[in-house]
Amino acid sequence: MTELPPDLTDTLSSLEETSAVLKKLTFQLFRPVLFEGEIRRIRGLMFNKKESGLPPSEQKSLRETWERVKVSGRFEELTRSELRDCVSIEEIFRDPVLFNLMQRKPTPGRRMLRILMRAYLSFWGKLGSSRLQWANFIRKSLANPELDRLNWPPLKHWRETAPWLFFENAPDKLADVLFDRIGSLPEVAADFLQIESSSDRYSLIDCARRQLLAQTIGLEVNELARKLDLALTDWVNPKSDYDWLSQLIVKVGGSNNTDLIERVKTWFLKADDYGDLRLRPDGNWRHLSEQARMVFNSWLSKEDLEFFFKMILPEQDDPHQRRKFWEPYLPCVIRSRVLISDIDAFQNNQALNKMKRDGKTPPAPVKGSSLFIMETKSCYIIEFAETSNAAYIYWKKENKYYPDLHDCLERLLKYERLNGIVDKNLKLGRQVARLSNSDDCATEYSISCFHTGGWQQSLKRWLNRRGIRPEYPVESK
Repeated sequence: MTELPPDLTDTLSSLEETSAVLKKLTFQLFRPVLFEGEIRRIRGLMFNKKESGLPPSEQKSLRETWERVKVSGRFEELTRSELRDCVSIEEIFRDPVLFNLMQRKPTPGRRMLRILMRAYLSFWGKLGSSRLQWANFIRKSLANPELDRLNWPPLKHWRETAPWLFFENAPDKLADVLFDRIGSLPEVAADFLQIESSSDRYSLIDCARRQLLAQTIGLEVNELARKLDLALTDWVNPKSDYDWLSQLIVKVGGSNNTDLIERVKTWFLKADDYGDLRLRPDGNWRHLSEQARMVFNSWLSKEDLEFFFKMILPEQDDPHQRRKFWEPYLPCVIRSRVLISDIDAFQNNQALNKMKRDGKTPPAPVKGSSLFIMETKSCYIIEFAETSNAAYIYWKKENKYYPDLHDCLERLLKYERLNGIVDKNLKLGRQVARLSNSDDCATEYSISCFHTGGWQQSLKRWLNRRGIRPEYPVESK
């Protein structure tokens, strides 16, 4: 057998000695741990209980222990460690028996006060009638002069922040003091209250967050614009604050403030939980109000219309002023889509690439003339870029007369990827009535309208008879 070099032999020997020492220390460390409370304390040190909370199995064990001592009345069987852990469990903290027990105990020390503060902040929203009882108890405990001898920075800070915490309207007070602070709300609140910033599930802070949102939505438009980025970045929860987000869209939509509309629209388009409503109608968008979805769709439709008339059909190429005619009808539009020809796509390549970068949906390809489709609750409206074409309006209730066209329009408006779309397939010139000054097509529901003299008045009158009326914007104040 080959002998090992002396230096390697010494190294192995040292490792064996080290291993033996570690085994001995481990045994001595855990040998005195004979009861459940100490095992819980050791485990708490191992996985940092402040961050993670008690494991479910230990919470279950504590609940059983609490019920046992509550029935027997022998609360002295609870160790100090077990009592602290009981305070950190919501069901036990809400139990009036625990509050009565805490009142009979000596004034809480530093460790218990920290846990009481975290429990009060975490369970505030579910404490009900016991909320003020716990608030008064903690405030009285913080005022204990015996704590003054401790060199404990949070104590002074908690005493200073007491006026914002220990009242029934604590969220309102906390929201007022946090209203102008920049940064993630859990971190800002944690800094203000001197608590661990790792948890964003403090009930009191969440109530204050909702109060901040309520205050923000009640602001005048100009002030809302100043607070908007803070609200959308640090306060709102995209997966739960659906009512507030709905109110935001409706309020901003009614302001006609183009800068504010653009900021809100961009936030939704770039948000992972939302994006383009027309592509993801079954996502989180379904939780927003119908009115909010309609307003947002009208923003997207207006953007489509602007792209169509600015990039594909600029003003000098729109002698019939079709943009001016259709813009007031955008609030009636529930879906829209631009189809772009190869030559127009080539000429607007940079604009199309920017749309993709901004999270917006680019136009679909079409062979022939570029076109613009709008859908209202009752009909489809199609305008073509080439001025020799008529505008076409197809009534939905008459779709049995043009089932293939109806199916094609539905798939286009659902933003399905369709290949081989040809502009002439969307024209049913001979199958629908032609609107003119001499014939207002009073009994017809699907029509074509050429852009000849007086066409605006004739088409407006025809649409008005069928309940499709323009809404002219009011200047924002």
